[in-house]
Amino acid sequence: MTIKDGRTKHGMHKSPEHGAWTDMKGRCLNIKNKRYKDYGGRGITIYTPWLKFENFFADMGARPGKGYSLDRIDNNGNYEPGNCRWATWAVQFANRRTSKLNENKVREIRRLAANGMNNTAIGKLFGVSQPTISNIVNGNYWKHVS
Repeated sequence: MTIKDGRTKHGMHKSPEHGAWTDMKGRCLNIKNKRYKDYGGRGITIYTPWLKFENFFADMGARPGKGYSLDRIDNNGNYEPGNCRWATWAVQFANRRTSKLNENKVREIRRLAANGMNNTAIGKLFGVSQPTISNIVNGNYWKHVS
């Protein structure tokens, strides 16, 4: 890293980590951002040192690989150390506020199906559609859960 004109040059402006950091700030700080209502508008804040990219990167490290993005473990919590991780889309989808399912429920859905309960009945039990149950049972959704 070098300092030029009073600004730190980290050489990571086009990196996925910098993109995640920029997107995080937009969601929490920019009232014109289309996702602001779900983040800053709900009171989700950013750990003050993370307003500087170098601090964010020092805490979060490099993204583990393609297909990972920034995720809050407690999606009602803030962007801060201990509540953020690099996660796959599947893990993030399961962690959404609106998700009716979690890994334990998916295991139970698969168990019920294996024991002969029909997908429509399972769907009613868990509050999701029959096609969703079919996709879970067939391994199209929640592939990472066994």
